[in-house]
Amino acid sequence: MPVVTDPRIGITFGAATNEDVLYVLRASDLILWESGVRTRVLPETLSGQLTARLQVYGYLACSAARYPKSIVEIGGLTAPTF
Repeated sequence: MPVVTDPRIGITFGAATNEDVLYVLRASDLILWESGVRTRVLPETLSGQLTARLQVYGYLACSAARYPKSIVEIGGLTAPTF
C-alpha cells in the first residue's frame, strides 16, 4: 500500500492536542482533470498606457463525489513514541 505524508494535515487534534488523523482512499475512484500551462497577451487591457498584460494560467478540476465512501478518515490516533 503506498503511503503519502503531507505536512498540511494537522497533528494537534483531540482534547490533549496529541491526536493524528489518517486518510485511507482508493485513488482510482478520484477523477482529476488538469490542463497544460497556457499563456496569452492582452494588449487591449492597458492600451491607454501603451503597455500589454501577459497572463499565464491553467485549469484544474477534481471530482471526489463519484464514490464518497472510498475516502475514509481515521481519527483518535496518538503519535508513536520510540
